Amino acid sequence: YLKNKIDYSNLPYQKQKEMRERLYNLVQANQNNPNETEIFNYQGFRIVVPAYMIPRMPANKTKNEEDSNEVNNPNKPIPYINIIGKNTYYLEIESEAGSMVRLNNFLENLPNQKRRYEDTLKSLENKLYNAKQELAKQSDGYVDKIQPLEQEFKVLKKELGM
Repeated sequence: YLKNKIDYSNLPYQKQKEMRERLYNLVQANQNNPNETEIFNYQGFRIVVPAYMIPRMPANKTKNEEDSNEVNNPNKPIPYINIIGKNTYYLEIESEAGSMVRLNNFLENLPNQKRRYEDTLKSLENKLYNAKQELAKQSDGYVDKIQPLEQEFKVLKKELGM
């Protein structure tokens, strides 16, 4: 990513506008299209409208800011793109204005996202290790309790003639 980095803010205004319009217009035009539509290659990633892209519907209800009552959400469905590199990422495109800024911010944040995923993975691995240790302790304790009870049960069965 960093090798292919483009400083979008330094591109001529007309080029920025063309990219922004192309991105938004192709997303709008290719909803439910049975074929993937490539928008462009950008900073080492393929930017595409996925096949059969169905925009996400916003939540049906939202809070009214004035009186905190729930009201129907007036927002339109939100289309999205896939950003494809070694992995595929999802990014919602709500409007033409700011769509390229959202894309750039997403790509800029990938190293941080990787770090967060690595931290989460380490945390989950530690939790798994600790859970296994706890289970091993508990099962040993239960085994120690169960064996004498099984012996007592056998003695009682024998005394009752079962």
